[in-house]
Amino acid sequence: MYSCTGDGSSDHSSPCAQSPKRTQRPRRNSRNMVTLKYIAGVLVLLLVMSQQALSIAPFPSESGSGTQAFSSEPSEFLPPQQAFRLRTTVDGAQLKAEWDIGADYYLYRNRFDVSFTAPELAHLDPNFSFPADGKPKEDAYFGLVEVFYDKAELSVDLEPALEILASRGQSADAGIELAITFQGCAEAGLCYPPQTENALYLADTDTEQANAAPPGEQSSVSGGAGELDTASASSLASILQSEGTLFNLGLFFLLGIGLAFTPCVFPMIPILSSIIAGQQNRPSTARAFMLSLSYVLGMAITYAMAGVVVGYFGAAANIQSAMQNPVVLSVFSAIFVLLALAMFGLFELQLPAFVRDRLSSVSQKQSGGHLASVAGMGAVSALVVSPCVTAPLTGVLIYISTTQNALYGGLVLLVLALGMGLPLILLGTGGGKLLPKAGAWMNQVKGVFGVMLLGVAIWLLERVLPGAVTLALWGVLAGVSAVYLGAFDTLPAQAHGSGTFRLRKGLGLVLFIYSVTLLLGAAAGGNDPFSPLDRFALGSRQIEPGSPVASAAADGSSPERGAPFTFRIVKTQSELDEALASAVRKGQPAMLDFYADWCISCKVMERQVFPHPDVSSKLQAFTLIKADITENDTEHKAMLDRYRLFGPPALLFFNKRGVELEGERIVGEIGLEAFSLHLAGVLLTDSELTASR
Repeated sequence: MYSCTGDGSSDHSSPCAQSPKRTQRPRRNSRNMVTLKYIAGVLVLLLVMSQQALSIAPFPSESGSGTQAFSSEPSEFLPPQQAFRLRTTVDGAQLKAEWDIGADYYLYRNRFDVSFTAPELAHLDPNFSFPADGKPKEDAYFGLVEVFYDKAELSVDLEPALEILASRGQSADAGIELAITFQGCAEAGLCYPPQTENALYLADTDTEQANAAPPGEQSSVSGGAGELDTASASSLASILQSEGTLFNLGLFFLLGIGLAFTPCVFPMIPILSSIIAGQQNRPSTARAFMLSLSYVLGMAITYAMAGVVVGYFGAAANIQSAMQNPVVLSVFSAIFVLLALAMFGLFELQLPAFVRDRLSSVSQKQSGGHLASVAGMGAVSALVVSPCVTAPLTGVLIYISTTQNALYGGLVLLVLALGMGLPLILLGTGGGKLLPKAGAWMNQVKGVFGVMLLGVAIWLLERVLPGAVTLALWGVLAGVSAVYLGAFDTLPAQAHGSGTFRLRKGLGLVLFIYSVTLLLGAAAGGNDPFSPLDRFALGSRQIEPGSPVASAAADGSSPERGAPFTFRIVKTQSELDEALASAVRKGQPAMLDFYADWCISCKVMERQVFPHPDVSSKLQAFTLIKADITENDTEHKAMLDRYRLFGPPALLFFNKRGVELEGERIVGEIGLEAFSLHLAGVLLTDSELTASR
């Protein structure tokens, strides 16, 4: 047996001689534990903040001002569903709505509105009346108004709707659903946002009936032949207003997971992957997890800050779109190019020697600084790389802006971003685990991720450069990558017994041929990397952002498959008003497309949806207006505020009298088949409106 002294000294042949090496590992493990405790502390802090937010804002839709979000006193106001209780009854061809109004609360007479939710009846303006008059009131918000205390009633005449259904051979046995909107205030000084509840009219009944659906569960945006829930932002906002806080937070998390599989988040994958692959040694599972978590936390905190701003200031605050200007995008594109070149080993990004030595000594003790830089990259990605506005995100923003609760808004977008980041964490952690041991392969992998970072840079520049220029950049990137794959290299002697060299050369040749098609398409003025030769196939111009005349072009289409159509470009409210007035003079319905060069979903619809023959043939019946808000200036923000939008893409439809069909509004990207059905429904609604006049 060997014996060791207390100071660890022993004969070199004894196992005690190895004890100093064994004692180093606990110190490295302790550093990892410190970092893990740091991450855990951040999560605990976020949990404590969420508990405070839940206690402060149990009913976020009650809050009337942003300053209440920071008050620790419990709310003394009733939720709107309790302050204004609605019940409906049927009397022949009339639907009667009655409200039981809480003490010290009142409803405005001029804030009532009724509309049909069914697409075939959306063009009708229901005729409703009040059996009794209200009381005059000098209101702090609206001046001298007429209000209802204790009780309010209105009657809706459904005879015109029943006649339309009968003329089309449709039965009303299944009921007619109406959306009833109202707004009220509390005498104590709180004014609620407008509330919308659905009611169902069932013929041949005179009994009191419950509402057709819980408040806010309105019909989604529809084209008359099927529901398009993915395009409905207002209905999501209504659902959120009617549910409890815990339910909403769970829904936000699930929505975030769903958004993770959209084009908005895909560009973050090569960024996170390059961070993990850029480690000097193969990262352990714990290290890869911490890097991924740091990246997602940086992204989540940025979203939370945006939620605080939107919750406090309302829809006027749109941080992400403010970042989509040419200067910001160009700067960050240059950063990604530098990072890519560093991946290729052309140079090393490093600080001056005296700073590097100082930081090196500190980094021997902790690794938090690197994690902080990764979190910073996540924050930048949230603002610059992912500016998409989808229907679920729009619904969340609408909901937050109506609560006027800053802390609750921050918590909502924090949970949403954590849901978006969950797949990224799984991918980053699993990717780090699958990497082999350190070796020569690392230089090749870094080259792959360098190409991906260059792709992200071009993707950012797509928002500010002409389509032909970015298509040429994609062609150059594909051609250079083909050369590096060995497209033109001579196969070595050992390649005859191995398929690896032949596979790389084959892939390189295919990629080079594709790069040639991209460059040819760019020379012809094309802009679609998935269909670069459309200009040669169609012999006509594609839709160009900002061009007064837009021609249809579909993937692999022929002249018969894509009929030409024209968009009128507007950039100011006066131009928009003139375009709508022109549509009225022509006796045509109008479609208003909110577009921006930096909106990827806009370009997808422009290239793949609008030019398709099933769609373009229907678009010819509309006056087509494109609101180009690429520059995101004051005038553009005013146009968005005018229609209560947060950003593109959004499609608004107007009848022949120039009145928007709000039930037909589309926010976010929509597929080809669904959009074709939607257009058919809009045209049917407009034709019925013309026939009824």
